Amino acid sequence: NKVASIATGFQVDYFGGKLNMLDSNYYFLSKDSEFLKFADSTTGTTRYILNSRKYNTTYVTLPFSLKFKTPEIGTMTYFGQFGINASVKAKCRVDDDINNTKWIGNDKIKTEGGATQTDLDNTSDMNLFMLALNVGGGVEMNLAGSTSILLGLNWYNGFSNVLKSDSKYLF
Repeated sequence: NKVASIATGFQVDYFGGKLNMLDSNYYFLSKDSEFLKFADSTTGTTRYILNSRKYNTTYVTLPFSLKFKTPEIGTMTYFGQFGINASVKAKCRVDDDINNTKWIGNDKIKTEGGATQTDLDNTSDMNLFMLALNVGGGVEMNLAGSTSILLGLNWYNGFSNVLKSDSKYLF
């Protein structure tokens, strides 16, 4: 109706973040710079100490919220929105700042200083689903008939952790 309605849709969300790691975290890479599970690694793999990791994650989201609007004031109505966002992970890429201390098996080979591994696929270390609170508000201006222009600002707060508690790649 004119005061309250259900708002839903489809959106693609791009999230990012950075984590600084302890010096003791390291992971295995194969020769083509793709992650290996440390349980699957053999003596021919290389381990790198991880200093920090920058995440770039894509989610497909279905928002569901209640939208409350004011009566029309001039040509504008104002609205508030409250609901949840249910998201499914599409992909996760990471850029790693690493210390190039290398091991082959259990033998330390050499230290070459810092480096960056970019655009690595880290989809397996992220949870498949994300659930978040969605609170927002904005303004809607009627142009003609049922055509309006809308400007809104929303705040999301996640209910679920997007990172898994155990990594398949970090040791």
